Amino acid sequence: MSDASREAILNCVRRALSAPSEKPAWLGHPETPGPFFSLPEPTISACRDRFREELTSLFGEFHEAKSMADARTWLATFSQSLPPSSKILSAGGASLDPLLTGLENIVPINPAGSSVDWAKAAAGITLCESLVAESGTIAVSAAQTGRAGSILPPIHLVVATADQLVPDLDTSLARLRERYPDALPSTMSWITGPSRTGDIEKILVLGAHGPKRLLVLLLPAGSLD
Repeated sequence: MSDASREAILNCVRRALSAPSEKPAWLGHPETPGPFFSLPEPTISACRDRFREELTSLFGEFHEAKSMADARTWLATFSQSLPPSSKILSAGGASLDPLLTGLENIVPINPAGSSVDWAKAAAGITLCESLVAESGTIAVSAAQTGRAGSILPPIHLVVATADQLVPDLDTSLARLRERYPDALPSTMSWITGPSRTGDIEKILVLGAHGPKRLLVLLLPAGSLD
């Protein structure tokens, strides 16, 4: 590229930056909000059923616990199903203590723990921001989980409560804005099913760019308060 061409491009950029611009649309509320796939009645039970249907259709796994004791029993069975000496790391913080205390192979870790620790884990346990019923999507953020727990381990287990079920993506975004009014978390992700790709000969492969298994353990509303 010649110096004249480079200068012409830079001049265009300078002119664009000097002109006032409108507020990005994503910082405000959409002008025509509404779900892509509306529910007749977005009750908690309807959202749960729709979320389960969508998640399992995408090779995710859904487990609902009726009580904390039920959840602990399920989690102990899950832990024992992994190879011996497998390490499960949890980035859930103190709110998960009632669920995890006394269970073998589950190690609480600071969400900002080293990537080496997460890379060696057989599974990672995280919290979430919300569960989106319309698409079986899980919203996570660095404020809740750090950045590695939902990406590096081959198995990602999300612990959520029924009051985190929302009907659609609009409501998920609104909850984030309400919870973090001053500054959004540094990283936010919406996870829809386990990592997968069909790039090579259109053959579906799970675990291509992240966890091969994605599980959701749903607790009763208020269980982690």
